[in-house]
Amino acid sequence: MKTLNVFIREQKDKERTLNPKFWDGKTLKPEVRKGLLKIGNYWADAIGIPKEAIEDMHLVGGNASYLYNSQSDLDLHLIVDKSKVSECEELLDDYLRARKKLWSYEQDVTIFGTEVEVYAEDVDDPKPARQGRYSLEKGRWITEPSTEAPKGDDVVIQSRVKDLEAEIDEIIDTGVANPEQLKWIKERVFKLRRQSIQKGGEFAQGNLVFKGLRNTGAIDRLNSYLKDVTDKNLSVY
Repeated sequence: MKTLNVFIREQKDKERTLNPKFWDGKTLKPEVRKGLLKIGNYWADAIGIPKEAIEDMHLVGGNASYLYNSQSDLDLHLIVDKSKVSECEELLDDYLRARKKLWSYEQDVTIFGTEVEVYAEDVDDPKPARQGRYSLEKGRWITEPSTEAPKGDDVVIQSRVKDLEAEIDEIIDTGVANPEQLKWIKERVFKLRRQSIQKGGEFAQGNLVFKGLRNTGAIDRLNSYLKDVTDKNLSVY
């Protein structure tokens, strides 16, 4: 497992260079932009989001920042006026999350070998601090990513990564099948990232812990195990 110091050093070496696979300097390559727009429009049509509800499409996440690595996806966010889709926001959010997961399970859409993750974000949702956001419709930055080096205590972050990874592996090794416990650990891991990005941006401590868990394979192991348990719980033998 990489220490945070190694991770930071790698980022410093490329901190003023966006992923050259997708970017020419600070401009998204035309074929990448065209491909992402095509994917976004296809997904919107497939799940019933009307064109008039879509205000823009943004590229966010690792490949819209200097904090990318070989495991970074292309995070495509449709910026949607949800009031033009449904009056029941809670049901709509559940539906959109379900369709996002279904897309991940059923499709293997890539650009230059990198997986594209699609999500619908409400136009009024708060935008995470310092997060790079590139408008695919306008072909320009909404918010340029920060070039500051990550901040955080290496010992603290590595300790949290090890603790959470141990919890995940213990659940898998002991065959825990309690839905509430599994839901709790999943929410704990993903809330860690979500809340930290909203408060501190890509370099927030919680986001670095999440990336550490992803780099060790713990996130993939957890998702795979949750899928297997759900399949068994719902199956009749």
